[in-house]
Amino acid sequence: MNIVDIIKDIKDCPLYCTLFGEVICNINNTAIEVKAGRMCTTLDKEGKHSPQGECILFPSKDQRDWSKFDRYLIDTSMMCSDNKKGWMLRYYAGNRCVFVNDETSKDDAETIRFKYMIPATSFNFRADCVESNVCHPNCIIN
Repeated sequence: MNIVDIIKDIKDCPLYCTLFGEVICNINNTAIEVKAGRMCTTLDKEGKHSPQGECILFPSKDQRDWSKFDRYLIDTSMMCSDNKKGWMLRYYAGNRCVFVNDETSKDDAETIRFKYMIPATSFNFRADCVESNVCHPNCIIN
């Protein structure tokens, strides 16, 4: 599995490495540099320390399944829609949900799930048809 493709757009998201524990990663097209304090090593795009080894980089200590990785940080600005036509801005709450109205995690906020969610930074506001945003690789489809 190519972990670089999964985490390439993520900045400062803590991940878990079996060598160091919680780490921060720097990504390029072919390698993942993992840092934990002053310790650092480079992994290949599959999260392996050596070609013969196994993946040692995971979403968290308890979550070893990259298909369940929640790549967006809480309070990330998301464009949301249930019908691909009416889009609204909401803040990401985690677990494929957003906060209701303009609330964020600082509030004791209620959450809701939309059928389509895409980070505002990836949303094409100039598209001839904003419905085309659901084809974007960063779009969450619930």
